[in-house]
Amino acid sequence: MTDHRGRLRDDAFIRHRLHSGSGSSWQRYASLVLAHPTLFGMIRYELLTTLFGSLPGALGIVLRKVLYPYLFPKIGRGVVFGARVTIRHPERIVLGDGVVVDDDAFLDGRGAGDEGLVIGDRAIVNRSAYVQAKVGMISIGADTNIGAGVRIISQGPIRIEDDVSIAGGCVVAGGRYVVERDGEDDRKERFTGGEIHVGKGVRLAMNVIIQDGVTVGEGAIVAPGSVVVSDVEPHVVVSGFPARPWRQRKVRAEPSPEALTLPTSDSTGDEGTNSAIIEKIKQWLEEHRFAEFTGPDALSHDESLFDADILDSLSVVSMVTWLEQTFDISIADDDLIPENLETVTNIERFVLLRQGALSS
Repeated sequence: MTDHRGRLRDDAFIRHRLHSGSGSSWQRYASLVLAHPTLFGMIRYELLTTLFGSLPGALGIVLRKVLYPYLFPKIGRGVVFGARVTIRHPERIVLGDGVVVDDDAFLDGRGAGDEGLVIGDRAIVNRSAYVQAKVGMISIGADTNIGAGVRIISQGPIRIEDDVSIAGGCVVAGGRYVVERDGEDDRKERFTGGEIHVGKGVRLAMNVIIQDGVTVGEGAIVAPGSVVVSDVEPHVVVSGFPARPWRQRKVRAEPSPEALTLPTSDSTGDEGTNSAIIEKIKQWLEEHRFAEFTGPDALSHDESLFDADILDSLSVVSMVTWLEQTFDISIADDDLIPENLETVTNIERFVLLRQGALSS
């Protein structure tokens, strides 16, 4: 893939493989869509993607859920494919349990090599997002959310850990270019500065760019529109172009397990409130939805999280899963109403109801 200087060799790119030989148009197309094209493999690929790829609605989702696993060497349970998802070189793609790939997304494992393009359990690839392994593996951890229109493109390895949030419009892309004059023509050489590594629990706000060879430390937050060209320390908030440290994230002491159970005379103030539960809810909203509960623009506990654009239909699903795991409660579909989830106070009261600490 590279020489000793980190230069990306031309033969590592699909363009070289498509145009270096004398194959027919069919052979070139087969090489574009499959890593190891055979007649049977091409027929299967064409039938599945042509007949079911654009089928709308629940029927399309069900049929793709049943049939698309035949394209992959390893795929988990309950993987959901939206309509018009483009898949290239599926032999190099591994999907974990519960992965969701939304409409018009693009998964391309053509340059992922033996390590492959791996997407972990319960990760979500939202509408029109691109995950493209041009040269080098891509690994995306469990419970990671890839927002609408995100571009993750490897020219050098990309490793994204668990529980990362990548908001819409972000670009995580490796590779650098050097263009020199060579006689009358420009000569372009491509290099990699090393692996891009995004640590566990990182939050990338909208339209962030992560460049070649950068490590973003665990729990860091990158503000909207920032361009990251050098390493980011763990648990730091950075912003700007180039991104610079802004502040250290607050570290809250974890409440003891006893503080998250039924309210007692020590943990309860007003009737029907529990400060430990409220603090946990606020912490989740701060870390996962960038809510602010301090400062001049702080949200109050009774302010609508929907009107403030903190919660939407997708993030509600993530929050409900977190509530169930954190507070050991069960939440039914009928419970997903604004009265239960509109405000921090409403969520806290709903948790208490599900714990049996309050009567409805």
